[in-house]
This record gives sequence, structure tokens and C-alpha cells, in this order.
Amino acid sequence: MAAETLPALEGLLNELFGPAASNSDRVQEISKLLNDFAQQDGSWRYCLYFMENSQSEYVLMYSSKVLEDLINHTWASVVPAHKSELRQFMVEYAAQHHAQLVPYVRNKLAKVIVDIARQDWPHDYPHFFDTIIQFLQREDTASFGLLLILTLSQELHGTREDLSMARREELNTLVLHHIGNVVGILTSVLERVVDQQEVALLTPPSTPGSTLMSPPGSRSCSPIPFSVGTPSSFLKSTPAFGRLPDASLAGALSPLEANTLQLGELCLDCIAHLAGWVPLANLVTDQLLKLVFHFAATAHLPDRTQSHKAGYSLGCKAMDCINEIISTKLVPSDMEAFLIKVFRQVLLLCKVIVDQDSGRMPQDVRNPLSSFDDKYLDKLREFFRLFVHHHIKRVEESNQFPVLEFLVLFYRFTFKQPHVDGYSVCLEIWIDFIEFLHVQADQAVATSGPDAKRPRVARYEEALLVLCGAVLDKARFCFNSHELDDLDTDADGEELSDWQVFLSTSLDVMSKVSHLFTSPVFQRLWPVCVELSDTYLQIKRNFAISSSPIRSDIVVVRDSPNMVYMLKDLSTLLTAMGNLAEHYTGQYFLATLNDGQAVLERLLHLALITAQDKLYLLQSSEASTDFITALHAAQCELLGALRAYCHWLHQLNLEAQRNQEALDKLVALVSTMTEISAAFFESSVPRQVQLASAHLLLSVSSTVRPQFLFSLHSFQQLASAASQGQLQQLPEKVYLLIYHALASALLLPWPGFAETDQQWPARSEELRKLVNGLTQSYHQVSRQAGLEEDKTRQQQAKPTIKSTLTILRRLTESVENEQTRCKVLLHQALMQAIETSLGLFPIYISHPDIATDFLAFFHSLFASLKAQVGSAFAQRTSETFMSLFSNEMLQSTLSTSHKQGCQVIEEFLS
Repeated sequence: MAAETLPALEGLLNELFGPAASNSDRVQEISKLLNDFAQQDGSWRYCLYFMENSQSEYVLMYSSKVLEDLINHTWASVVPAHKSELRQFMVEYAAQHHAQLVPYVRNKLAKVIVDIARQDWPHDYPHFFDTIIQFLQREDTASFGLLLILTLSQELHGTREDLSMARREELNTLVLHHIGNVVGILTSVLERVVDQQEVALLTPPSTPGSTLMSPPGSRSCSPIPFSVGTPSSFLKSTPAFGRLPDASLAGALSPLEANTLQLGELCLDCIAHLAGWVPLANLVTDQLLKLVFHFAATAHLPDRTQSHKAGYSLGCKAMDCINEIISTKLVPSDMEAFLIKVFRQVLLLCKVIVDQDSGRMPQDVRNPLSSFDDKYLDKLREFFRLFVHHHIKRVEESNQFPVLEFLVLFYRFTFKQPHVDGYSVCLEIWIDFIEFLHVQADQAVATSGPDAKRPRVARYEEALLVLCGAVLDKARFCFNSHELDDLDTDADGEELSDWQVFLSTSLDVMSKVSHLFTSPVFQRLWPVCVELSDTYLQIKRNFAISSSPIRSDIVVVRDSPNMVYMLKDLSTLLTAMGNLAEHYTGQYFLATLNDGQAVLERLLHLALITAQDKLYLLQSSEASTDFITALHAAQCELLGALRAYCHWLHQLNLEAQRNQEALDKLVALVSTMTEISAAFFESSVPRQVQLASAHLLLSVSSTVRPQFLFSLHSFQQLASAASQGQLQQLPEKVYLLIYHALASALLLPWPGFAETDQQWPARSEELRKLVNGLTQSYHQVSRQAGLEEDKTRQQQAKPTIKSTLTILRRLTESVENEQTRCKVLLHQALMQAIETSLGLFPIYISHPDIATDFLAFFHSLFASLKAQVGSAFAQRTSETFMSLFSNEMLQSTLSTSHKQGCQVIEEFLS
């Protein structure tokens, strides 16, 4: 019967998996026939016959799947004799045929045998592990024995829900009982692979002081003697870890036979998976560790012959083993010495890799590590990440591990990355390390006081300053245009562009280092900033060609790639200098006063010349959009950097109340800043520069809050223009920010001044004038006769209503967390506007695009000024809303525009 069924089964499976299987009805019909057959009693016995008498991979896979389902679902109902028969058949079949099976069938066969053991071992299948050992000890079946070990480990520590915790623990205990034998056999298999490669194992260094495998009590090699103030000493340091096979040994590698390569790969896969759950003390021996690192080392050989491709494969899998070992964060104390050995072995490996081209600066290296397989480099980067994240504290406290040498190697590895993505990953690892130092410094301060911070991190100063300089150079187009030009600069929606991600990561490294060493980082960045800003200031003088025939104030300059690169680099430096601002405030303000002031004055000088000489009007001789884009981006970054120093000015404002010299500085700096900001609101200024200037003005009024701000001439001019409606000629976002800034200067309390010195009456009158000017057009809309019926005028008034409601909402939100006096002041100024809003809302209830703005304003009004508007007004507003949102009105609102209508209802319900 089985003999008659086999040809039919082969035909069905060939049809099902053949290229012509496009008829879905026929596919479903065949699938149903196969499933029906699998459900029949005794179908498993047919499958044994099929496996023994068919060479079809489809038949073998189908038969194995039927047996797998039997074991996992109905095994308990199978009689013991049949179980024994099935176990014996599977083992014998695997021993005889595994080498001829395609990989996926061989894997399924191993899975079926392991599934039987998962059910029966040890009670009904006491010799299961003996069978594995027998497979491993025979050369012709060793690969299948390794596959059984790997499958067993995967099944025990996978996501199976049909394995109870008690049974899982029982199986774990059984495996651990035999793990010693397994490790011995794994070691023996790897040694056989090494013998065929005919390459010596890692040679331990002969010098006791530099040994990698030194006993726990011995001392490691001496740290690199960093010489503070001479960065080249860090770059020229050469760690003395020992020796590894280098490229000169390439000819000594013999090509591996396919079965030997398979043995090595399977063996390393087993070690990697076992390391994920077997205690390290039970698994990793010195000899096994040497073997693993041997294979990791052979991957670095640059020749791409077939033997070295095998080396890459084994090298990647060896790195998987290493990474799995060090991914264990919680390590028993008696294993720490062993882990130190592991770390030092990896550093020895990395030394061989990074020593290529070691004499050159990062920006001079072309295509470093390009001969290495990308997957292998990924594994090395993953090692560094795991090492820093999990173990840096452990090794930093050990005299057996050379931390400074590690930094040298990782520095070289970082700047020899062949691709920007890999370099960015390395920077993230540096950030992890620097954040570790932050924690250590903070703990030292908490324990021993502020003076303990610097000694705790002092030995890393030169290394991190060299890192800062190299990261900056890597992010500069004048040094690295060949890589940076290839980065995508177009952001996708809310996602950052490739360039933005790269720059953000680079700046983050410098910012975090400056948190530890503010003044040294400033000294590194400052000369570069001065150089670039001087070049920028000379653009009009040195590169001007002619004036535009259209407008005399537009100057055409000689454009070139270097000019564009200079502007892009200036943007980077301005952002970096802005990031330093936070390190000049708080407890560091007085100590870093001169540095902070120097930066701010330099930035103000740049902005002042930009405004006075109208450098935003420069045009390219080549009609290059790249030049215009880079020019305006640099000017926006300049204003953004000034904005970052508003917090520094806020602290200077507090100091000015006790110090006349500080007051004089404050008046001069704030006056210049507001004059600059106002100068960028001319109609000829590019929109993005106007917007950056408006944000700067808002930061001055809401963060610095000097008492004299509203009395400044530039501020008075802006307030007058706002009252007369002249600012509405600017882009909407710009003039809304200006209104917000003007109102904040009047609304928000002056820091450090007593309540009696806040001059609330005078400020209230100025605020009333400002709000009246702002809402004049708004009130005129409400006074139009017949507005309720005139749809055309309703539509025409929408821009005025929308912009007015936006600024009113922003003003109310700005005082939500302020003192009561500020809220009273704002409410008095807004009373007429509030009544007008309540009157206009019923007219626009059927206009979802405007109704949501009304509701948002009232929501912020009651959130911020609930006590000021009073219960009577709150009740009147509530009654108005409830009368408007009747069933009919709700249906009308929702039907007007489903999305906008829903937004109206959601805003009302909130």
C-alpha cells in the first residue's frame, strides 16, 4: 500500500511546489488531500517508508513534518513499542543519510529527534545524549551531532509555550550534566579545523608585563603615558598587547574542505547559542577561548581567495561567540578574572585590525578597513557596544585591564570605518562611555564634594579632547567632503536626514565631553570658530564681483565649492558653540564668565555685520542654490546660537542686580541682541532667517526678562509697528512670534525684583495698547453687519480670525504657570477680545477649520485664567456651547468635513 502511495505523493508534491502551481483552487485541493492523509491513523508508518524509499526533498520534508506533528500533538497516545521503533528509525536514518540531505530537510530531521527527546528524555529515552555523543565522536556524523546540540539548545531556550517551566528546568539540568563532555568534543572539533588550516594559534606574548592570559594576581602592561596638552601623544600611542596572525600569513592558510568548514561553523554556532544560557564557568575553558579567538583573528586577512572567504565566515561566527559571552551583564565574582582575559584577547584582535595605516590622521585615511567584510565589522562594533555598556565599570576598576589602551584602539577603529553608518555607531558607543564617566564624576562629587570631579576623570582628558578634535574634523566639509557630500540632506517628514543624524551624533559627542572638560573643549573649538567667522565676514569684501543690476544692495560673490563648504562648516561650529552655553550657566557661571562672554560677543558681532551689511542678500556668481542654502542656513544657526545664550544672559541679569559692571554688560548685550533681531524683520530678509530672529526675540523676552527691555528703542519700534498692524506684512509665523515676544516682555515678572518693583500699572497700560492693536481687525470683523448670513465675508475674515486666535491662545498658555498678578494683567487686557470671541463662535460653528481654533482658545483660557474670568462668564460660555452643540448641530458639524468635524467635537469634549 505504501509503495503504491509513494508515486502519487511525489506527483502531488511536485505539482504543489513546482513552478506551474498558480491555480489557487488546485493548490487548496492538494493541500486538503495532504492534510487529510496526515490525520489518518498510522500515517506515520507510511512516512517511514517514504523516507526510506524516496530521494525527493519534498517527500522527505512532508514526511518529517507529519512525524513532527505526531510527536508534538498525539505522542502520548502512541504505544511504547511504536515510540521505540520511531526513535530507532530516525537515529539510524540520520546516521546513514544526513550528508545527502538538503539543509532544510536535515534541520527538520534534527528537530524531530530533539522533539522526541523533549517528550521522552530521560525516562523513556535514557540514551538520547549518548546518541549525540556517538554522532559527535564519528568523523562522518560529527556535523549532525553538532546540529542536534544546536537544535536542543534552541528548543530549550526558544519561545515554545507547550513546555512547562518544570520540564524546561529538568531538561536544562540534564544538558548541564553532560556539558563537560560537549565542551571537550567542541574543542576537539575546532582543533581539527585548525589543523587543516595549518596556521598557528594565538601566540601569547613572551613579556610577562604584557601577557593577555596572565594569572589574576599579575599586573597588566603599563598605561599609555598621556601628556596633557600634546594631543599627538594620544594618536601616536601603540598598545603593547601581544601578537596575532597578520596579513603576512595569508599564504599559509590551506583551503578548507566543505565538510570541515561546515563543522567549524556548526561548532561555533553551538558555542554562541550555549553561551546564551549555560553558565560561563561550565562552558568556556582557556583552550576553547583560544580556539574561538583564533577563528576571529583569521577573518582579518585581506586576501579574498576561497580560503579567506571561509575565514570571514568562521570569523563572524567566532565574533558571535565572543559577543554572546560578554553580553552577560551579571557575572559571578569568581568569573571576573576570566572575563578580563576575554576582553584583553579581543583588544589584541582589534590591535591587528586597526594597526593598518596607523601613522595617519583620520582625515587622511582613504577607504580604511575596506578589505574587511561588513558583517564582520558589524560584529566588532557590537563587541565594543556590549563591552562599554555592560562591563566598562568592571574593567575600569581592575588593574588587569588597560583602559587607556582600549581607548587608543577604539579611537583608531572608529576613524578607520569604511562607511559613515559604521562610524556613527562607533560615536554612539563613545557617547555611552562618556555618559559612564558623567555618572562616575557625579558620584565622586556627591561623595567627596565638587573638587573630586576632575581627579575622577582626569586621566581621560587628553583622550576625549583628541576625540573631540577628530570628530569635529570628520564633520567638516573642508576635511571630509568626499564622505559628507554623499549624505542625504532631504528629511523625510518628521524623520531627520542622514546628514542631520550624522551631525547630531557628532555634536552630541562634543557636548558630552564639554560637560566634563568645558574650558579645554572651548579652547579646541574657539580658534576654528574664529577662523571660519573671519572668513565669513570677509565674503563681501574679498569675493564680491558686482552689484545686482536689479537692486543695488544685492551683491554678487564669486561662488565655489570651497565657499559652500566654509559656510556649512561655519553652521556646524556655530551649533557647537551654542551647545557650550549650558556649561556656562548654573554653578559654572562665575567660573566661566569670561569664556561665555567671549562667545556671546563674537556671535553678536557676526550677527551685527550680517544685518548691517545685509549679507543675507548675497547672490552666487554661478546661480548656485547650494551657496544660497548654505548661506541662509549659517545665518539661521548664528541666530540659533545666540538664542542658546539667553539662559546665560538670564543668569547675568540676576548678577546685574548685585553688580553694576554686570548690569552695564547686560544692557549692552541685550540692546545689541534686540537691535539685531529687529533688523532681520525687513521684507528683504529670507523667511527662514526672519523666523530664526523672531524665535531669538521671544527667548530674550521670555527667558532673559530684563527690566529695561520694553524701554529699548528697538523694542519700542516693534511695539509701535505691532499696534499699527504693520507687522502683519510679515509671514504669519514670524509676526505671531513677535507679538508673543512683545506681550511676554510686559506680562512675565522680572526675575529677582520684589512685587512692589514690578511696575504692574505701567506694564498693564502698555499691554492694553498692544492687545488693542493686535485685535483691532478682529473686532472690526465682529462689527460687520449681516456677517451671520454673508458667507463670502465669513470666508474673507478667516485669516484674520485664525491668526488672532492663535496669538491669543499662545498668550494665555504662556501664563498658565505664572503668578496670579500676571494672569490678572492678561485677563484685563483680553476682556474685549474674549467677548468678541464668544460672539463670533456661533457664526463659525459650522466652519470646522475655524471652530477648532475657537475651542482651542477657550480651552487654554479656562486652563490658565479660570479664576480671573469668573464663574458667571464660565456659566455663560458653557450655556452657549451646549446650545450650539445640539444633536442637529453635531450632525451638521460632522457632515461638513468628517476629519475636521471630528476635530471640533474632540476639542469641545476635551
